[in-house]
Amino acid sequence: MGWAIALVLIIGVVALDVAMLNNKQEETPHARYARSTQLFSPAERSFLWILDRVVGDNVRIFAKVRIADVVVPGEGMKGSHWKEAYHKVSGHHFDFLLCNRNDLSVICAIALHNGSHHVFGTSRQIAFLHEVCHTAGVPLIHVPATMASAVDEVRGLLAPHLGSYLKAGMDEA
Repeated sequence: MGWAIALVLIIGVVALDVAMLNNKQEETPHARYARSTQLFSPAERSFLWILDRVVGDNVRIFAKVRIADVVVPGEGMKGSHWKEAYHKVSGHHFDFLLCNRNDLSVICAIALHNGSHHVFGTSRQIAFLHEVCHTAGVPLIHVPATMASAVDEVRGLLAPHLGSYLKAGMDEA
């Protein structure tokens, strides 16, 4: 008699698992996602508009580029040390990356600080990012939101890093 109860319980558990599995299969994987309404925040769009007016024709502007696509762990790092170094940067991005249009070599990276997002949130994380970029030879420019809508101010901030890549003349914002 005990074995009959155990058998009924087992059959019940299996039936319940099958029912739950069928419910999960009825959910389509794509139903869990929806299209974002916009790629850029208003501050990012405004800054992109400014960058287009500041940089010359020999610069290609990329946005939201993963840091790990630009900076990789150095030679000599192996195994768990390489993985640890990679994972420290892999989940973060540069807001904008300016590259030479001819060969797509990196000119500089830009972190836009508009109060609602940062490449890294804490001062310790920002210091780490500076160290990563400095070690890799990637100039990192921080642009505060208060400056992000002024063409002349952005031009002045980028001038030390872009030099001849900047457009001549002073456009109006």
